[in-house]
Order: sequence, then C-alpha cells, then structure tokens
Amino acid sequence: MECDAGTVAATALFPFGLKLDLVRRPASNLWEGRFLVPEGFKDGRYAVRILLHDSSGARVSETKHFILDGKAPEIRPELPASARPGDVVQIRARADEDVVFLSARLGDGPPIPLRWDAAAKCSVGLLRVPEGLPGPREVLFEAVDGAKNRGFVRALLEVRP
Repeated sequence: MECDAGTVAATALFPFGLKLDLVRRPASNLWEGRFLVPEGFKDGRYAVRILLHDSSGARVSETKHFILDGKAPEIRPELPASARPGDVVQIRARADEDVVFLSARLGDGPPIPLRWDAAAKCSVGLLRVPEGLPGPREVLFEAVDGAKNRGFVRALLEVRP
C-alpha cells in the first residue's frame, strides 16, 4: 500500500488473527508484506486493518481489502470444426472475468495470445495451421488470473489434408 512520506511503520491486522509488520520498499512510499492464508479459509473479499505510525508520533488506522482467490480460471474454448494445413483460423475462448492472460497453442507450436473482442464478447486469436499435421490435433489453452492461478483446457482441431 502507498503511504505518506512521513510514515515510519505500518502493521496489518488480518481477519484470521495474523499481525504483520509491513516493510517499506526501497526509495518509495510503498509498504508491503507477504502472508499465507490458513487452510480452509474461503475465497472472497476480506477487510484488513492497517495501523500507521508517522514521524510526528501520530497513529492512524485504515481499512483495506484483499481478495482471496484459490481457484484456477475456467476456460471455454471455441474452435472451428476443421481446418487445412496453411489455413489461418480464428479461435475463441471465454474465461473468468479476472483472467489477465489467455493463450492457445497448436501441438508443439508457439503460444498465441487471445485478446478480448468486445463485439464477439470473448477472447479471440488467429492460429496458423502448419503443414504436415493431418488428423485430430490438440490445441492447449492456458489462462492466468490476477492471483496468478493457472487454468488449462484442451480441445481438438481436425486438420484435413
């Protein structure tokens, strides 16, 4: 969290009983701390009380929030029924709204990013089908959300000669 330059100490009080002294990042007014949430704590939005002490001796209390998200993103791919070697096909996927990165790769090929398309109301990318890959081919989709959870799903693309 960002604090005034005069802040000399910051402590976070978590709803599960943890008291954590935050550390100022070098050459900044940002204070941070790392913590583990106890097992069994449900996903959701939680309040954290922050106690701030400044150089004049004043003490202030603020409430901030954190979101606990321990679930991998879900991906719902949409592929054309088939393609031919050399074709450039549009692939689509729908994913949880907190996804910050979404990609797809055909076989051992490089991943292609899928970008949000407001008109299509899903993420879209263009995939070139390489030569010499006839038959059903696996397309691997990967999504990463804001909490760095990773989700994967596979779909088949029929490559016709």
